[in-house]
Amino acid sequence: VSKGPDSASVVQMARELGAIGVRGNHDFEVIRWHQAVMSGADPPVMGSEHFQIATALSKEDLKWMYSLPWYINSQSLGALFVHAGFVSGIRLGKQNPRLLMNMRYVLCNFASI
Repeated sequence: VSKGPDSASVVQMARELGAIGVRGNHDFEVIRWHQAVMSGADPPVMGSEHFQIATALSKEDLKWMYSLPWYINSQSLGALFVHAGFVSGIRLGKQNPRLLMNMRYVLCNFASI
């Protein structure tokens, strides 16, 4: 989402294909704009790509985006899928969703960025 010329069509195709995915930072921003619009917020003064995507998606596509989990733990593949990163040593259910969506690296003193 928000990485090409037609995010609404990409979301629609992913939903129609039955694709699975994890919620990323751009997905989160589209969902935030949808929630803001639904609660009566004014559109942004300057253009917001996330706002434009949120208002272009169908109800079915928004439902699909809302359903995206913060992570997928695949036992069969022995793999954990997140959008960005996670803090080692903290149970998955206790991870900060912002870090799952935005973490870039972990500093030597184990502070996450």
